[in-house]
Amino acid sequence: MNSLLIAQKNSIQLTIILINNNGGRIFEALPIAKYKNIFEEFFATPHDLNFSKFIKAFGGNYFNVKSWFSFRRILKQTGTANNFSVLEIKTDPKKSLALRKKYVDQVISDYNQKLRDSG
Repeated sequence: MNSLLIAQKNSIQLTIILINNNGGRIFEALPIAKYKNIFEEFFATPHDLNFSKFIKAFGGNYFNVKSWFSFRRILKQTGTANNFSVLEIKTDPKKSLALRKKYVDQVISDYNQKLRDSG
C-alpha cells in the first residue's frame, strides 16, 4: 500500500505485475502443509481481496490478466501510461506448487548429472 501511495504522490510511471495466489501459498512447500486445518488457518491465510479497489483508490490503472496474449497486449499499453499500472495474474495455488516442484526437481537432477559427468 505504501508503494502505491509513493507512486501516486510522485507520479511514477511504473508497471507492477501482481501474481495473486490468494495469500501465503508459498508455505505449501513446508511440512506443515500436511496438516490441512492448521495450515489453512495459520499459514495459507487466504485473503480473498479485490486488489482493483486498492489500485484505483490510489489512482492507478488496474488490469485483470486472463491469458498470455492479453498480458503482452496490456504490458505494451501500460508503457504509455502517465501513472502506475498493476497487472494482476490470478494463479491456482496447487498447480503453481506442482510446477515449482517440477522445476526444482529438474534443476537438482541437472546439477547431479553435471557432478556425475565431471567426476
